[in-house]
Amino acid sequence: MFSLYFTDWYSKGVPIANGQAILDSLSDKIYRTNTGKKPIGKHFFNKSEFEQMCRISGNKYTYVDTFVDNFIFLIGYELDTPGGKNRDYKHWENLLVPLSSILTTKIITAINNKGYLVFTDNEGWLQMPDILRKQAISLGVDPNKIIYITADPTSNNLRDIYWNYQEEYCFCKVIEENKYPTVKGITNIKPTVLFTSLVGTANPSKIEFLNKIIDNNLFMDGKISLIKVKYIYKKLLNNDLLKKYPIIIDSSLDYFPKFTNTLTLGASSYINIVHSSDNQYEPYLPSIVVSNNDLFTSVICKRPFITVCYSKNKLEYIKQLGYKTFNNYFNENYDNIEDKHHRIDTIINLLKDLKTTDLDKLLLSMQDTLDYNFNHFFRKTNRSSHIAVKKLNEIINAD
Repeated sequence: MFSLYFTDWYSKGVPIANGQAILDSLSDKIYRTNTGKKPIGKHFFNKSEFEQMCRISGNKYTYVDTFVDNFIFLIGYELDTPGGKNRDYKHWENLLVPLSSILTTKIITAINNKGYLVFTDNEGWLQMPDILRKQAISLGVDPNKIIYITADPTSNNLRDIYWNYQEEYCFCKVIEENKYPTVKGITNIKPTVLFTSLVGTANPSKIEFLNKIIDNNLFMDGKISLIKVKYIYKKLLNNDLLKKYPIIIDSSLDYFPKFTNTLTLGASSYINIVHSSDNQYEPYLPSIVVSNNDLFTSVICKRPFITVCYSKNKLEYIKQLGYKTFNNYFNENYDNIEDKHHRIDTIINLLKDLKTTDLDKLLLSMQDTLDYNFNHFFRKTNRSSHIAVKKLNEIINAD
């Protein structure tokens, strides 16, 4: 059982995420660096992601307000995207709530003597483990007492623990909200269009893809959304796309639709388009990662997927997650193309070819692969939460 130490509490037995109380006391003075004068939200710190990992793995945890043996001082940052003029890490190095405000001398001494400092980061920003680790060490925390749980699968630090947050988040949305019966029904929906492409916030790759969808007369063959385009990107929209913007499939859906809504949309098409994160953030994230709601929506509703991303070789990463792709059923060579414009052109041509195919027959032929991916997603063992919790226990028990 993990003993999670918290400094502040809403009430008895209900802790406040470490750091959040300090932020709340400064909320009138602090603003996000990269969003002008937008006030900080209520969720800059969290504990729910660590708790979710424990629930999935079956590892019990308790809240404590004393320094018991092997206590964990948890800091879960909801880190904003890199900002500033040069879009770098400098605003992270000057954290809104500095570690020195959270880690008092008393807490640091207790961590060094009998506890652990555990950071969580659900995005997997490449530089953050080093930044936070160096800051903690400069305050006097023993390096061997610092553990970083990250969504970055490429880290080779022995005290960094990989955890696929997005997959586990989607898993919890279905299981903990008792949506599995609903999901089983969604998989039986008969597709009515060729593809689904759901774009919340656009980036250059997503815009180029949608421009070419329109240019190639494929717009009416898809369920497409385009909710938000930043001002700096609006000039990239061609005239036809600009006239259609914003594209909202269902006005009753929120900006971030309920997960079951996205599943229904995914199931209503033969193919789902998996988009990657914003192009400008790829230097800060593992370049191979395309682990997001688009992918897992496709897997859960039992549909094949095509990746439309800023960089190549995304399918290889998906295979590393244990999922199968669809090279036996259509050409996936697009994923090997270096030039992103040529890659998108190839994907457009692939969609045009698929449009002339007997799609019902194609979907039926790949049922074994779709079932495999579905079952892999809902596996009850060997999830990243199981592996992460096991490694955390091993580190603690070895000391």
